[in-house]
Amino acid sequence: MDADRLRRGLETLSATAADRLRERAREAAAVLAGLDYPGDPRTGVLTHGDTLFGPRFRNVPCPVLDLESGACLLYEYRPIACRTYGPAVTLEGRTLPHCPLNYTGLSPDQIEQLRVTIDPGEATHRAVEEFAANGGVEAETTIAFAFATISATC
Repeated sequence: MDADRLRRGLETLSATAADRLRERAREAAAVLAGLDYPGDPRTGVLTHGDTLFGPRFRNVPCPVLDLESGACLLYEYRPIACRTYGPAVTLEGRTLPHCPLNYTGLSPDQIEQLRVTIDPGEATHRAVEEFAANGGVEAETTIAFAFATISATC
């Protein structure tokens, strides 16, 4: 569903900007594949995505990030992972990492007191079922590989 949202966002860009973004995505996917990608480097499907945020991947910028301004070029269309990253969040029972820049000067206990629990309930499951019924495929990947898929289908 995130890839579909990204595809819709890509359609809002100029042809030049969209081509530049696709090229950056191909470059990022190649770099990730060369860094022992934690999944299938041909399809981009992750098998153990939690390791994606480890040290070896920190220097691979998101292809949608404008490196000059630091802004997301598809902010309104960003994936759920991007929408929930930053604050201390627990989503569907999983404690997600927070951005340390959001909690400068706070102790781990203080950060945990600020943690928010998000439970999307049945709405998520119904949305995924509807997506699958319409031909969508559910899998975890990165933005770089999602754009490789988008490029292949557009």
